[in-house]
Amino acid sequence: MRRFLFLSLIISFASLNLSSCSTLGAYFDSPSRQYRSYVERKVSEAELFDRARLMLRVRALMANEALKSEQEKLSPGHSIELNKHATQLLVGIEISGREALQIDELGFFLDERKAVSVKEISHSGVIEQHYPFAFPYLRLFLVDFDVFDLAGKSLSLKVQTRVGSLKLSIKQ
Repeated sequence: MRRFLFLSLIISFASLNLSSCSTLGAYFDSPSRQYRSYVERKVSEAELFDRARLMLRVRALMANEALKSEQEKLSPGHSIELNKHATQLLVGIEISGREALQIDELGFFLDERKAVSVKEISHSGVIEQHYPFAFPYLRLFLVDFDVFDLAGKSLSLKVQTRVGSLKLSIKQ
């Protein structure tokens, strides 16, 4: 009887181990994991410190056809709507301070050109699924700039806030 219980215990542990391995394999090969990997490669980040205290963090991602196609693989029909008449960036901002961050106190400049429009994306489900670089601590904005030729250019984004300004190079 003991031998039977011991063998059944070993078999149950072995089957549990095999099922967890297949679950982990599915996680690492999932569209969600592939999308996160794509976003992590493309996001640009800069931070501003004052006496070892984080004052401002900015993360930016170019909103383009490549991003849209990756989002379509993740959740068809729920990807970003691109504006063909604008160059668009997704910008996540974390700012320290007691006052709430207001959109009108932010300044966005792409290669010294002022933003045409700024819209906040506030739906946490959308941010968590499509913009993991901004979840859960950064406020996320879709920033439109006038259209200009992006071919072969290195773009520079400058973000001005009440605590300071940051400049970062945008990955295309």
